[in-house]
Amino acid sequence: MGTERKRKVSREPLRRGRQDLRLRQTRRRRHHQRHRRPRRRRRRGQPAPNRRGTSSPKTLEKRHTLPMWQQKDDFLTVLHDNQALILVGETGSGKHSDGIAPQYLDPQIHRSAAIGSGEWHSGFQYGVDKVFQPLPSSPSMGHELLCWGSVLSGESVFRPLPSLPSTGQSAFPSATALHLVCLYSFCCQLVGFTILYSTTDDLHGHCFMRRKFMDVLEHLKMAIAGIIGQHKYTHITLKPSYAMYYVDLVMKQATLCSFLNFIHNKTRGILHTLRRKTLTSTPPLAGATATLSTPCLAAGECPCVRRRRRRHMVFFPEEVVEHILGFLASHRDRNAVSLVCREWYRVERLSRRSVLVCNCYAARPERVHARFPGLRSLSVKGRPRFVPAGWGAAARPWVAACVAACPGLEELRLKRMVVTDGCLKLLACSFPNLKSLVLVGCQGFSTDGLATVATNCRFMKELDLQESLVEDRDSRWLGCFPKPSTLLESLNFSCLTGEVNSPALEILVARSPNLRSLRLNRSVPLDVLARILCRRPRLVDLCTGSFVRGNIVGAYAGLFNSFQHCSLLKSLSGFWDATSLFIPVIAPVCKNLTCLNLSSAPMVRSAYLIEFICQCKKLQQLWVLDHIGDEGLKIIASSCIQLQELRVFPANANARASTVTEEGLVAISAGCNKLQSVLYFCQRMTNSALITVAKNCPRFTSFRLCVLDPGSADAVTGQPLDEGFGAIVQSCKGLRRLCLSGLLTDTVFLYIGMYAERLEMLSVAFAGDTDDGMTYVLNGCKNLKKLEIRDSPFGDSALLAGMHQYEAMRSLWLSSCNVTLGGCKSLAASMANLNIEVMNRAASINEADNANDAKKVKKLYIYRTVAGPRGDAPEFISTF
Repeated sequence: MGTERKRKVSREPLRRGRQDLRLRQTRRRRHHQRHRRPRRRRRRGQPAPNRRGTSSPKTLEKRHTLPMWQQKDDFLTVLHDNQALILVGETGSGKHSDGIAPQYLDPQIHRSAAIGSGEWHSGFQYGVDKVFQPLPSSPSMGHELLCWGSVLSGESVFRPLPSLPSTGQSAFPSATALHLVCLYSFCCQLVGFTILYSTTDDLHGHCFMRRKFMDVLEHLKMAIAGIIGQHKYTHITLKPSYAMYYVDLVMKQATLCSFLNFIHNKTRGILHTLRRKTLTSTPPLAGATATLSTPCLAAGECPCVRRRRRRHMVFFPEEVVEHILGFLASHRDRNAVSLVCREWYRVERLSRRSVLVCNCYAARPERVHARFPGLRSLSVKGRPRFVPAGWGAAARPWVAACVAACPGLEELRLKRMVVTDGCLKLLACSFPNLKSLVLVGCQGFSTDGLATVATNCRFMKELDLQESLVEDRDSRWLGCFPKPSTLLESLNFSCLTGEVNSPALEILVARSPNLRSLRLNRSVPLDVLARILCRRPRLVDLCTGSFVRGNIVGAYAGLFNSFQHCSLLKSLSGFWDATSLFIPVIAPVCKNLTCLNLSSAPMVRSAYLIEFICQCKKLQQLWVLDHIGDEGLKIIASSCIQLQELRVFPANANARASTVTEEGLVAISAGCNKLQSVLYFCQRMTNSALITVAKNCPRFTSFRLCVLDPGSADAVTGQPLDEGFGAIVQSCKGLRRLCLSGLLTDTVFLYIGMYAERLEMLSVAFAGDTDDGMTYVLNGCKNLKKLEIRDSPFGDSALLAGMHQYEAMRSLWLSSCNVTLGGCKSLAASMANLNIEVMNRAASINEADNANDAKKVKKLYIYRTVAGPRGDAPEFISTF
């Protein structure tokens, strides 16, 4: 009892003492806050003092170990002379923490940070904001994002755009151009400036060595000097003890256009602010520092940009935009760039050198040359595949327009057009500096026109007559090329059916040291081919001549020895009249072949073909005949795992049967998972086979299946092939070209409209039940450019349902369908920018037929145009 009473007495004063202590601490804190003296603010650039008012010895020691300390004197001298400093480097490369500028000049440097594109980890503190470090990327890939940093004051953190696929190649010129976009406006008013690079080798997981880093610096240095040539500049690099590496910036050219659009729309206020600041700062203050991150793709919008929005558009300098657009090789990207604004339209118009016209009647030649005055390369496509002979597509107006408005033309490519000898003479006499002439599927000219071209165009590098119909009048045209030597790099006359002057051909090959591609016709003898290969063993592309003519004693051994020296041969075709005995002759070139065309060798037995193809381990493109069989395709699938394109043609085009079935296609898809393009003529097909192919090869961009019996159903179940083709369009997200065959209903068109988002060309025959099938496609496929339909039950309602899509499409072909004249008239009345051509076999539609709107149209061709109805339409065509 005594102990308990004693404890109770002793606890009370202890409890009171604690309360008194807390009360005294609270009063003291309030008194200190009420009467405290104001904190002394240190000036910008002054180091933070310690308790004694001087810098800490540890801080000085760390400062002396910085990589920039050894270059302190040079750095300060350059900064004093130029009065400006630009720090360029990756995020986290030490621009602010390891450089001499933040230590001695300005602790509040204008900064910008970027959030990485990889998976976000727990962030680390970086300046005043938090930045997340991305996962290391694959060694085979470069930077998957490009970010653009702000040069305004304050810290700005950007969120990334979706990841962009890498091309596996460096894009140093693109990176240089993006540097210049930001540097130009900041430095155009400065007397001089300094560029300081800072990089790291452990942030992104893969880097290049110092030599590559220095090459990039020199490239950027020369580019800046070319645009801002009146300014002096100094380049300072870090010591070798520091990490001297540069992360490879990889950017797909197809996405450069969208990036430029983003920069133009999202950062319009940044350059306006920069121009205003540089104009008012004369000269800049000493120690003024700006930080520019390495070009990385930024998707967020800086807060300062939102505050500085202007209704007017602030444009980049034309020189910078033109420099960037020079790296866009795709016509589609160039077209998208021209739609950004009027200034970009004008710059793109004046700087474009290559133009592609997909329909010769879509625009007038004069209008094309008026828009692109600096044209150097022109490609024009003529008639469609299915139109009858005499439809049109004359090349004379295009050549005449080039003569009048484009004296510097260097390349001309025509496809399925009518080219006369007079047209070739005008072309050769007007453009003596012509370097490339490509005529694919053209007709109307002879060897006399080729002789004129060879005589006058002394700088010709490429002459290609692929699949053209050439009238043979004189075989001496090969001797008309300039002497003593030519600049020929590619020569293709495999379509010629007449005789060829063999001595002139041998002399021409001997006088063409740069020849890399040579495609002969079937009249070139075997012994001549052997001598040609002895003179030019460094050929990359070869189409052989005849294996029957010139088969004299010793020709077999001579050809075998010649092929042994062709170590650079990558593409091989021809094999005119070749038999199985000549397959071992070309065996020495198997190991390096990437493209093999055996579609002209029907006399070679399949066993020899299979043995030869299996030796081509690097094969990527293969064209064969269907007599190779399913077993041959299975063996090829196990040997050619790098195959990307396969075409199987029927050996007899008139036969209704084939030796290949769905088994061969399934085997190819299982063994060649990199397959991207297929053209397959077969006897039968099943839904299960198509589903398996879709699972094995999701990278398809072109899938064309031609069942020899158009209305055949599933060979096992007897059901339509809707589910099989539905699996193709659902699994292959990048599918751009599709050809359907077999028994098909409206369900397959529903699948196409739902899943084929990137489809650009669709060919259909003997398919569909009602007009709903065509409506599904026109409403769902927003990127559709060409639609070809034959022998299908689609009528006027389906034709009129796609009016909203015809403005974006290139052409529509309908034959043997249920479309009437009334439907064509209704479509023509609603859309003035379309040419609707109705073709009749006998003659044009007379007045009686024109009054009968219910009359069915046999063939209908619809295409978009800005030139109006053409004036050279034949009699059997009526245009609405």
